[in-house]
Amino acid sequence: MSETTLFEFESADSSLAGLDRAALAPAFSLLPRFELRDGECLAFKPVVGPETPFPEHLPLRQVAALRTLHARFAAEAGDMPTAMAGARLNLAHARANLEAQAGVLPFIHATGVWQSALDTIQCLARHPNLSAADARVLLGELQADSGLVARALKRSMAGEYTGVFQVVVDRMPDTDDPDLLLSSVATLGMEAPTPLPPGELGLGLTSHPLLDRSATYEAYRRDLAHYFAALDRSSTFPHGLYAATTARTLAGYRKELGDFYLYATGEDVPTWGLLQRARADLEAVTNPGGKLITDFLTPAWEPLIASAMRREAQRNAVIGLLAWRLHGHPAPWSELIASGLLDSAPVDPFAAGAPLLISPGPAPRIWSVAIDARDDGGQLVPGNSGQPADLVWLW
Repeated sequence: MSETTLFEFESADSSLAGLDRAALAPAFSLLPRFELRDGECLAFKPVVGPETPFPEHLPLRQVAALRTLHARFAAEAGDMPTAMAGARLNLAHARANLEAQAGVLPFIHATGVWQSALDTIQCLARHPNLSAADARVLLGELQADSGLVARALKRSMAGEYTGVFQVVVDRMPDTDDPDLLLSSVATLGMEAPTPLPPGELGLGLTSHPLLDRSATYEAYRRDLAHYFAALDRSSTFPHGLYAATTARTLAGYRKELGDFYLYATGEDVPTWGLLQRARADLEAVTNPGGKLITDFLTPAWEPLIASAMRREAQRNAVIGLLAWRLHGHPAPWSELIASGLLDSAPVDPFAAGAPLLISPGPAPRIWSVAIDARDDGGQLVPGNSGQPADLVWLW
């Protein structure tokens, strides 16, 4: 089975009809090797050296996707104990992965594991053979993960600083040659910087300080502090925060750097006039190298946070589906709270903590307003699984 096919079928709403369980049996037989013992977690040691600082985390997602399929096959065959065990193992792996990994790429794969875990539980929540006792167990598992997304995001962003940004800045040479610094920036410091070939036009040596590491680190940490404060307040999407902080800061850096930025990015042919303007702009800016590296290496935090909050929205929605299951039928949040099934309405992380929207009547469903924070009625849009108007979970 191809990797693409495997991930296509990890979704809770995909059919198992196109899969051959017998063909997957050899892969399923390996799953017991990937069970965590008490006190164990899933973490790759950071790679610091001439190699890439980005270790490979895709196998964790592959294991989770396989376990999702195994649990769904078990449920389809009426083997609910095996299905439940797989669902809980996937959730434990997701939790351990999210709590242990640091950095953007590890976090992206960790949320993929979480997605598989949530898809497994979503399938079981709608399965006719799920008992009330098992539904309560799954409900408790999901409720216990309150705050998980905020903790994981903070760890990811802090890890990106220490494991990638700081490592790259530390690798930069101490030099008075701007072109030598740019050579190192181009390889993220993973190769020795090379001077310009003899006769090639460059900026020339300068007495102007090119890289202030302390100031570079402090500016990055100051930017992160805005996100940490927002995530400490709530596990919700911080609308407008990226535009007001990171995006504004980086745009300011690019404006300050002026023609030096154009020269560094190779956007214009390095004519004699551009070289003169680039050198003048370089020497007019404090810490030009640090600001350039920060602009190149700062991730687009908003899509990363949005991706994580989609999983948080799904966690909260599946809590609602399980509560409906235990209640016996879809019902308003107030009725579920009055019955003692829920302490409060599951929140929509894209709606500043307001409750997820529900329609308990015909075509019962739960939905999130998604990143645009606009309620589009919770309508499914065929073929728009990537960025739908609303995120919808069906009863």
